[in-house]
Formats: sequence, C-alpha cells, structure tokens
Amino acid sequence: MNQAILKDNKLLERKLDIKKTQIAFLNDFSMDVNKLGSKEDICKLLCREVKDFIGKGYVLVALFDYGKQVSRVTAAEGFEDKNIINYAIKILKTNPFYADFYLEDISKEDLDLYRSGRLSLMEGGLYTIMAKRFPKMVCNILENLLGIDFVFSIGFTYRDNDIGAMFILSDTMEKIEKNREVLEIMMKHSSAIISKINSEDLLIKSRKKIEGALDSTIKALSSMLEQKDPYTYGHQQRVSRLSVALANELGLNKKEIKGIAIASMIHDIGKIVIPTSILSKPTPLTDIEFKIIKNHPAAGYEIINKVEFDYPVAEVMLQHHERLDGSGYPSGLKADKIHYGSKILAVADVVEAMTSHRPYRPSLGIEKTVDELKNNKGILYDEDIVKSCIKILEEKGIDF
Repeated sequence: MNQAILKDNKLLERKLDIKKTQIAFLNDFSMDVNKLGSKEDICKLLCREVKDFIGKGYVLVALFDYGKQVSRVTAAEGFEDKNIINYAIKILKTNPFYADFYLEDISKEDLDLYRSGRLSLMEGGLYTIMAKRFPKMVCNILENLLGIDFVFSIGFTYRDNDIGAMFILSDTMEKIEKNREVLEIMMKHSSAIISKINSEDLLIKSRKKIEGALDSTIKALSSMLEQKDPYTYGHQQRVSRLSVALANELGLNKKEIKGIAIASMIHDIGKIVIPTSILSKPTPLTDIEFKIIKNHPAAGYEIINKVEFDYPVAEVMLQHHERLDGSGYPSGLKADKIHYGSKILAVADVVEAMTSHRPYRPSLGIEKTVDELKNNKGILYDEDIVKSCIKILEEKGIDF
C-alpha cells in the first residue's frame, strides 16, 4: 500500500515538474512575444520556440493575406539540411516552403481545422498543407526525405478573424500531443498580438486615406481661391511657410505643426465670398469695404468647420485676426481666449503682409516689420512668438 502511494506521489511530482516547466516556458514566451512589433518577427519567434520545445521535427507558420487571397509561409524552422531542400526544389521547380497558396484551393474542412484554434492532425499530411497544389506523389517523396510521419496544424484565429496557421511536421506524435495545451496557448497569445498589429495597420491605412482626402480638399480649396485672387493664394503659401517655421522654433509637436500648416494654408479661404473688386482694389479700402473684408474669417470658418481634423483648424482660422488686447476681429477676443495656433498665425500673417507688395502700396521691408513686432509684443502679439519670429527673420532668414 505504501509503495503504491509512493508511486502515485512520484507520478504526481513528475506531472507537477512538467507543469512547472510548461508554465515557465509560456511565461518566457509571452514576455518575448509582447516585445515584438511585426507579424514576421512574431512568426519567426514562434517557429524557433516551438522547434526548440518539440526537439526533432519541422515547423512552418503561414499567414493569410485575404487582400491577395493567398496563404504565405512567413517563417520556417528545422530545414537546415540544404541538400534535402535543394532536391525538393529540383522536383517542384520552386521552394515548396515559401510558395504562395491560394485560399480558394484550401478546402472548407481544412480551413475549419485552422479556425478551431485546436491542435489537429492533418490526415492528408504535406498534401493538405500544399493545398493540393502539388502532386500527391511529390508530397509523399518530400515526407520520406524529411522523415515525416505526422503533420499537425493549429490556426491563428482571434475573435472569428482568420490570421493564419502553424504546421508541425514530426516523426512522432507523443511529445506534441503531450504538450498540446502549451502549443494552443502559445498560438492564442500570438493570435491576439498579431490581430492587434493587423488592426493598427488597418487604422494607419484608413488614417492615410483620410489624410489624403483632406489634402486633396485643401488643395482644391486653395486652387479655387487662386483662380479668384492669385495674390491671396500666394499670401497663404508664404504665411504657411513662416507659421510652420515658427511652430518648429517654438517646439510644438508634429500634430500641432501639421494642424497649423493646414490652417495657415487656407486661413484666408473666406475671401472667396469677397468681391474681386475689393480684394484687388489699388487704393485704400473704405470703411464699408473694410467691414466686408473683416467678415472673411467667419466665412472661412463656415466653409471648414464641418471637416474633421486632428487639430482645431477652423477655430485657428477664425481667430487669426484677434489681438491680445481685444482690438482684433471678428469677436474681439483677448489674450488667453485666443488659440495659441491663431497667435502664431497672426504674427506670420502680419509679417508677410508688411514685407509683401500690396495693390495699394509697396513692401514696407523687414526693418519696419520688426519694429511693428517689437512695439506691439505683449499688446497685440504674444511675446514668445514675436521673439521666435524676430530670431527667424534676423538670424535664420526665410525665403518668401
């Protein structure tokens, strides 16, 4: 009786030791895979770790690419014997383990096996993995050359999304079956990470499409204004150049710089509703004409405020004629009520206007422009922005 209990205890201890080893392995694997940022690196790590874990045998990982309707082998381990691979290449005229297999060639039953997330024995062996693309006789020759008796598969599936599959080629079933749970957990964890990367890739692609559409919209709006008033279009281009230079000098982040670039590029788009006779008038404006001109920030806001940006572009455009002391327009906002991007745009707008030729006067020059900034810093214009602008004008220079 005591010997039976002792035997049972030893068996239990061995099982516990195996469990501890499995848990330690999974813990190390989870830490390593979480550090990786690409699907290819995850597949390579998975192949390496599984190969080390099962010992003798071969491991393949294939990812599904539904955009191209193919399953592509991304990583492989165990095929170090170049003679075998070279011989296989001669038979198939291609490397069978790095071919593209069309999903339409994979049977529904085989796809269901991949999607189960369970370790499954593939009845057709290599012939099944090759999606029946190559003759069965050739697949049998490869199995004999590689010493393969069993082929297992586990699918990458996360929340009903197909990602790919791992294939284990071995001459024994025992060790793989014994570690079924570990292999399935590895795949589930890898599936979650790869799915996250796929989602991020999709988000990036969607964002790029949106940004491309926005860029096209901006160009279209600028083009419309150029056709109405070439002077105003050139003015916006130059103001944008200085605004971006100021934003960089002031240490703004990429998102803010991009937003200011867009806002400054179309800050006068509201002038599209102003009569050309007023925009191009060669003499100073009358009070009524100036009131009409002063409406352009609000008109621009109405055009842009329905477009979604990552930055308050419409608000910055609306406020670019506001001044710290409340003397600006259209709302007479003061100091902290004015968006910082608008304060940058205000300084760039004044500098470009003073240094450029107007229909009713020649350029006032850099010296008078700098005097204007110095005399009104802290009154009309933000002091830090003025300081950075003078530095750019006097030290770095900017080509208008």
